[in-house]
Amino acid sequence: MNPTYEHHRPYDGCDLYRGDALDVLPLLAEEGITADMVLSDPPYGTTHCRWDAVIDIPGMWNAVQGISRPDTPVLLFCQHPFTSLLGSSNLRRLRYAWVWEKTQATGFL
Repeated sequence: MNPTYEHHRPYDGCDLYRGDALDVLPLLAEEGITADMVLSDPPYGTTHCRWDAVIDIPGMWNAVQGISRPDTPVLLFCQHPFTSLLGSSNLRRLRYAWVWEKTQATGFL
């Protein structure tokens, strides 16, 4: 099965790829594409929903490494307890924890 993804170029010099990172990132690496930034919202494994299974974390870091330079920022959305697991999985790249303080709670699945 060929992985599917969407590619958008909202303006010159900006390419956005939307799809399963474990499928898309190796394809980009094969094409010799390097990322200026990696931004992802992986499943956290904090609900009982079928789609919310924790991502293969070592596989994710291998895929990210294939398209990034040492100074490429990697921004990942997550919530506890997945935050601790994700941060400790790659201490070398862990720099900051940004907190989005929402004024209205949403989406408790």
